[in-house]
Amino acid sequence: MDVEASELQTYYDQYYAQARFEWPEAVTASLRQLVHACESFRHSGRWLDIGFGEGALLDAVEHFGWSCYGIEISLPCLDYGRQRGWSVTSDVEDEDILPKRGFDVVSMVEVLEHVAQPDAYLRIAAQALRPGGLLYMTTPNVRSLNRRLLGLQWSVFSPPEHLSLWSIAGIHSILDKTGFEPIKMG
Repeated sequence: MDVEASELQTYYDQYYAQARFEWPEAVTASLRQLVHACESFRHSGRWLDIGFGEGALLDAVEHFGWSCYGIEISLPCLDYGRQRGWSVTSDVEDEDILPKRGFDVVSMVEVLEHVAQPDAYLRIAAQALRPGGLLYMTTPNVRSLNRRLLGLQWSVFSPPEHLSLWSIAGIHSILDKTGFEPIKMG
């Protein structure tokens, strides 16, 4: 599916138009556990969240004293990030906000399935990470039990929101192609 950038911009601006930028306590607690588990990767204290959406992960990151950086195309989300004092941009080439090799952790939570060129986003993550840094990413598994049980009714089949679907083998392949070594997948 070939989706123009302007179409995606419009879609995600509308998608987040009614965002409340509040999260259930269970989500906050879970994300704080995740951030705490990444503590051993902290050197510079900078965390980049690609596709930060409403900012729940960056909120948890900030709670632990990390410097928060984000990439997002949704204007309401960018405005919210700026209001929070985070360094945010929609321009992946913005070296003032995204120093090369400047981040201890780069996260991409439920992002790959949304973008037309996932390998380009992974290359951006690779350029942003310092040597020995951590890429944390999630994406729906096209070979999951949910997908098998639900078939075409699986909610992840939802263009134009989801442009690609991934298996574990596909993730291994694209990570290898973009210079990453998976340390844990599940």
